[in-house]
Amino acid sequence: MTRTGLAAQVEALRRRVKTLERERTRSRRAEASLRESEARFRALFEHASDLIIAAALDGAIISVNRATEETLQWPREALIGRNIRELITPESFARGEERMRRVLAGEKLPKIFGLEAVRRDGSVVPLEGWARLLRDAGGRPVGHEGVYRDITERRLAEEAVRESEERYRNLVDNASDSIMTFSLEGNITSVNRAYAKLTGWTTDELMGENWQTLVAPVDRERMAERTRRSLAGEKLPSIFEVATLCKDGRVVQLEGRTRTVRTLHGSPVGFQGVYRDISERKRAEEALRESEERYRLMFQEAEDARAVLDRLYRVTSSMQMSWEREDRLRAFEQGVHDALGFDRFYVALVSPDLRTLDVATAVGVEMFESLPLSPAAGPFYHVFQTRRLLAVLFKTPLCQRQRLINFCFRRLIKRWLQFFGLRRINTRKPRRAFAG
Repeated sequence: MTRTGLAAQVEALRRRVKTLERERTRSRRAEASLRESEARFRALFEHASDLIIAAALDGAIISVNRATEETLQWPREALIGRNIRELITPESFARGEERMRRVLAGEKLPKIFGLEAVRRDGSVVPLEGWARLLRDAGGRPVGHEGVYRDITERRLAEEAVRESEERYRNLVDNASDSIMTFSLEGNITSVNRAYAKLTGWTTDELMGENWQTLVAPVDRERMAERTRRSLAGEKLPSIFEVATLCKDGRVVQLEGRTRTVRTLHGSPVGFQGVYRDISERKRAEEALRESEERYRLMFQEAEDARAVLDRLYRVTSSMQMSWEREDRLRAFEQGVHDALGFDRFYVALVSPDLRTLDVATAVGVEMFESLPLSPAAGPFYHVFQTRRLLAVLFKTPLCQRQRLINFCFRRLIKRWLQFFGLRRINTRKPRRAFAG
């Protein structure tokens, strides 16, 4: 071998050595990277908050992490080699076997599933997780690995929510007030028994109905305007009145209070309303108004009656100023005209034999001398028969006349009291008094 050939071989060997050194460096780096990766994976595996369990196809546990030890309360040495069926409930194991059979058959199943594990003390812990098959180099399944999360807290929270919803549902269903929820379009999404009982509809009939079909026509436009203003952000009085239609055609007055139902981000998604039947209150208010009006009229008429009695007293008082018949007639005539305001009247006297009515004077009407004391005398006879007189002229002593006048006033006051309902009311209409 020549020197040139030897030099070429040496150079080739030198390049080969450098190549091997580079490959060795890369291999060492790869090994270091692999060790670091394995260390990171091991750290993640050990410190994961979820349970990680690997098992062979026959169920023998191959590896577990620290979370599995803490959750199931078994040491790792006691778990390795134990069959997984010993750590879950029989129902969960049966579901797991069925799932494994369907997966090996190539069926696509939801990734997430639930199961219940059994702790060392026998208590059950709910888990939720996913699993995958472990395969060898040839792609044949040799086991499975799963990651599971303890969902005890979530189960408790879900149970608390269910209990809260049940309490709310019972509260709504048993409330005496009507409670409904609506979508933004006004369709009923829920309704309680109180409204169904009030209106005669069933809850199934009401579900999905639009609120406009249940509101009396007179209130529909007003309620639609209220809804528009509420969605526009305007602050409106929280309490309002609305008339609702019943299945039998009745109209019931309700007092309502509504609020807008919003998402967590504040977007409106519907409305909730609470309504109370105020029919009885409306009737009571109307009865109160009628009662107040009756009493107002009663006191007004009582005041008018007092004024009339005062005028009558002035007339009779003026008649007592003289014993002369002509003076008393003149006083009566003047009093009836001035105090009572009569501008057309007769003054008629009954004859001693009770046969005729003799007219003593007439004001504003045609004068005549006498009328027979019979029904033919018309209102004059009625006055005589009923004794509804405004004044009587007697030629009796003053004491007797005063007693009779007092008696007439008592009768007159008694009739006024009966008329205004302060004593037993005479159902017969009082006839118009006639000045005689």
